Amino acid sequence: MLKLFAIFLKAENPANTAYMREKYRKKMEEFIYRCEVPVELFELSEDRKKKEKVWPDFKEEYYNKLGAKYDSIMKEVCKERSSGFSTYIK
Repeated sequence: MLKLFAIFLKAENPANTAYMREKYRKKMEEFIYRCEVPVELFELSEDRKKKEKVWPDFKEEYYNKLGAKYDSIMKEVCKERSSGFSTYIK
C-alpha cells in the first residue's frame, strides 16, 4: 500500500513536469496490474477446479500465459526487494 501511495503522490505532484507525471502514472498502472495478476490467476484456478469438463483451449492458453506472467512478476519483485524500494521510485 505504501508503494502505491508513494507512486500516486509522485504522479499527482503539481510541481512535476508533465513528462514526470506521465512517467509515474505509467509506473502506477504497472504496479496496479502487477497486483491484480495474482488475484485473477487465483480466480481462474478456482474456476478450473469447479469445472468437471475440460476447459476450452483459449481459456487454458490464457491461464498458462497468466501463470508465466505471474512467474516473471515474482522474479522482478525479488530483484526489487534486494535493491530496495528507492530504485522502484526513481
